[in-house]
Amino acid sequence: MILPIPSILINNNCRFPATSATSSAVSEDCGDTTNLLGLLRRENSKSVHIHCYDSDISVPDRANISQICKWTKCVDIPISLFCKFESVEQCRMALDGGVYRIFIEATNANKALFAPVSEYTSSRVCAYSDTLPDFSLADFGIKRIMLNVKSDSVSDDTLAEFAHYAKENKIRITLLGGVNSPEDLWRVNSMKKFGIDSVVLRENFYQNCFPCQNLWRICEAELEPEIIE
Repeated sequence: MILPIPSILINNNCRFPATSATSSAVSEDCGDTTNLLGLLRRENSKSVHIHCYDSDISVPDRANISQICKWTKCVDIPISLFCKFESVEQCRMALDGGVYRIFIEATNANKALFAPVSEYTSSRVCAYSDTLPDFSLADFGIKRIMLNVKSDSVSDDTLAEFAHYAKENKIRITLLGGVNSPEDLWRVNSMKKFGIDSVVLRENFYQNCFPCQNLWRICEAELEPEIIE
């Protein structure tokens, strides 16, 4: 079974369940990220992906990275992070601070940022892209890429294109989005043998779009009613 990964967006040190919103539509409700991470852990999440939203509209915020590193110590599951790193120092700050895996945007300008892979391994230093890169990530020791699926439901043609890319480049693929229903999840799961082995879920995870989540809510209502009050 592919690995489904819930995601959290970070904006000005606040957190909110991941959505495809633009900055003008971002929620200002900070909440308690530590509690959210704890809840995701209790619901048996094997990993959590954090997207540092501030870095989409400005330079990466050291305060955000520092806060994320503190959160990693609150749960015993791997935390992955994407932000628009601008230096090897920022990458090292996240990795040394407790983030298990970072995703670096795969652009020609960022090639030097992949240098830490030799020290931290290809399991921890990975690539991210909105489109298939036009250069070989293998040349930089990268063995995993997160590909952003901009549509709500990933098409079969896109899955086939990604699977071909994974085979040709001997790389593992994590999808960002594109899974909005159990049917989408089953289709993506059928591609695991072709290199697509995980998917980061956006707002659909928090909207209980998957049958197993409804079962969790029923159990919580019976065993821990205070959670849903």
